[in-house]
Amino acid sequence: MLLGKRRGNHLEVLFATEPMITDRRRPFFFEREVNGHATAAMEAWATSGGTVDYLGEWHTHPQRVPVPSSFDRTEWRKLLSGRAKHSPLVALIVGTTCLHVELLCEEAQIDLKPVGRD
Repeated sequence: MLLGKRRGNHLEVLFATEPMITDRRRPFFFEREVNGHATAAMEAWATSGGTVDYLGEWHTHPQRVPVPSSFDRTEWRKLLSGRAKHSPLVALIVGTTCLHVELLCEEAQIDLKPVGRD
């Protein structure tokens, strides 16, 4: 999970939970289980006085330049369902040389400029 603060139109990522033993991991697949991650999110929220929020998800791909899979896109759409219309999320995939970052909104998924080495 990505946790941080919402500052107007800006999302400030402050924390990222690490993969936990209960998560399912494969080279092109990651399924986060609630155990552990929810506890970390609630602790961050409580210690921040309610200012740290859930901002999105991250995982890795064994690709130089990571490309979201159809599974990734399906899961991202699920994350948006039921959320407030003006409550965007971040989707981050860490590759071996750069990052793939998307801003997820109800209206669209917006690819942001890749960050990393060429």
